[in-house]
Amino acid sequence: MIGRSRVVALPLALGLGVWLHAGASNALSIHPLFFEGASGFGFGAAAVAGITPAAAADRDAQWILAGARSFVPGPGLIVENHLSAVHENPQGQGRTPREADPFIVDSTWTVANQTGAALSGAYLVFTKIDADARYHGLRAGLDGDLLQILEYSFGGAEYFFGAMRLPNLGVGQSIDLTVRYVVAGSLDYDAETNAFVLPRLGIAGLVVPEPTPIAGIALGLIGFAGARARRGPG
Repeated sequence: MIGRSRVVALPLALGLGVWLHAGASNALSIHPLFFEGASGFGFGAAAVAGITPAAAADRDAQWILAGARSFVPGPGLIVENHLSAVHENPQGQGRTPREADPFIVDSTWTVANQTGAALSGAYLVFTKIDADARYHGLRAGLDGDLLQILEYSFGGAEYFFGAMRLPNLGVGQSIDLTVRYVVAGSLDYDAETNAFVLPRLGIAGLVVPEPTPIAGIALGLIGFAGARARRGPG
């Protein structure tokens, strides 16, 4: 439980929960990027206007499976997470979260290289939010100040994904990352855990060898399982 009274929870499938704690920290400066790209994948072009993508990609990319152990059936990036800070919790204070007054919640993700080989130049890529369709039309995203942008071309359309560059990781090595959720809408309350439940993120891993440009980013990721190479969105 986080806070002195009530909490927000994190669904471990790589969704999260948010405490119901009535207080909040000092105002935090953020750059919200809401998931609203084509078919719900990535961010809209207008949201990332003025941001130089870290790399560009197309449909020929190779994937690395990524997610919680229960979602990854074979070698991949294994992710564990826990709630680390709730900066703003308007719903816990009786207000409806909105863009001017959103939930702002940090979680710590431990990403371990269980691919069976050393990784260099890899990214953890965030493809979509509410991967299990728990919330219809929820406006939610991530803090762009903690992300890089990857541009993906498929079928004549451009997709923009948030990503975090991973350091070189040997087999079994891991890194802790801070993922900051921004939610402008009401969340479900779980009475058993006394927490608001955050929407689940879709993620994948992608290796970008240096200095070779990205080969591409696949879509179609649901939950924390990876997608196959040469698969498009939908």
